[in-house]
Amino acid sequence: MSPPSWTLSRLTGSETCNSSLFRGSLSLTSAESLSALESIEHITITDALDIDRRVAELSLLSDGWLEGQGSALNPSGLRMAGTQFSTRLDPALAAPRLYPTLEGGLRAEWSLDTAEISLDINLTSLISEYSSLDLGSL
Repeated sequence: MSPPSWTLSRLTGSETCNSSLFRGSLSLTSAESLSALESIEHITITDALDIDRRVAELSLLSDGWLEGQGSALNPSGLRMAGTQFSTRLDPALAAPRLYPTLEGGLRAEWSLDTAEISLDINLTSLISEYSSLDLGSL
């Protein structure tokens, strides 16, 4: 099991953050360096595979998200895919790892025993392509 991860919004200067994951005040020396944590009112630690959190992160991507390449993900398609994963996925199965594709799609990946499974979803048409590799047969 992966350790839990937590996400803070990118902030610069001395700002107050009030999101669903963190509420408090931060002082930063630069866009990347935290100089002080002035107060913490609330922190929610989420699972690294939390679908809702990952969908929220992916929804922030804009065109050019990968070194000038990569299309933004279709917001309604992304919400639909996230809802389907959250409501229809068997709780006994591990949640998938979700990644954006350069074309603006969504890739879900699972590693189960000796199988590597992926589902590539076109977020505009909602058509998906499934692939599975049985590593035990190699």
